[in-house]
Amino acid sequence: MESETDPNVEINPEIIVSGAKLSSLNQATAYKIIRSLKLKKYQKRRQTKANIAMIIQEVKQETKVTLEEKNLWNGIRHRDLSHTTSVFLWMAMHDAYMVGANWLQPGFAPECQERSKGQKCHTIETMDHILTKCQANGQVQVWQLAQKLWSQKDGTNLATTLGTILANPSIMIKGNRKTVNGANRLYRLIMSESAHLFWKMRCERTIQKEGEEISSSQIKNRWIETINTRLELDRKMTNSKYEKKSIPIKLVQNTWKNTLKDEGQLPQNWVTDGGVLVGIDLRDDDGRGRDRLSQAWEPENFLSPTLCA
Repeated sequence: MESETDPNVEINPEIIVSGAKLSSLNQATAYKIIRSLKLKKYQKRRQTKANIAMIIQEVKQETKVTLEEKNLWNGIRHRDLSHTTSVFLWMAMHDAYMVGANWLQPGFAPECQERSKGQKCHTIETMDHILTKCQANGQVQVWQLAQKLWSQKDGTNLATTLGTILANPSIMIKGNRKTVNGANRLYRLIMSESAHLFWKMRCERTIQKEGEEISSSQIKNRWIETINTRLELDRKMTNSKYEKKSIPIKLVQNTWKNTLKDEGQLPQNWVTDGGVLVGIDLRDDDGRGRDRLSQAWEPENFLSPTLCA
């Protein structure tokens, strides 16, 4: 009887091919492979870790909700945000903009290091200072306008700390399911567009205007234009030609309900009727003789959010 022997299962190393087969490799697959290789070597920046911890802490303090880091990164990719706004939030979370202490690196010329201080407040700038504390014309007014429009929608107070601003896409408002989706959406649009607008105006004032203030009337007009532009984009995006990217008509109606000028006189199909002019309306009262802005700042009118699904 012949003895059984184990088969030779060794593979000739000369015929072993590593990597991807070029004949079947496309750009998307190549990008995923390169990204996965880079992520293996990635170490989170120290300032990014500090910012994430700050955001989570401030959101919990202001809203009584505990966020996780993944909620923040998923939030800035929310489909409601424009690409430029998403990039702004991402850069701010990483402290990647050249502001404040980023100008104080060794080797920078003295004239460059002077840019670390704000032209109005003469203190070392931070994104927190720029968006919530800067005394230059615009910061306070932008958030007042945002609060005024939001009061017409919800009647609660917008928490405008740096943490709640950067985490706004991950925050949802509790309420009636029939209306809460529209309110959540308007909240994201107001917070993100307002923050990004003031950042752009800050850069314009600092770089192009060399410190010259932007007038209050210009600030108000630009804020209204920004929100109206987003409203008009919503109307256009209900077109079925955008397929999966299109926005349901009902969602657009619920988003802008109680914020439009002459809303009661608009036709039922105002969303899809391109011949109808539609814009926001910053009313001074709630229709009962009470000022919406002052009413919204009462302590009991705080936003009550939860995590974004």
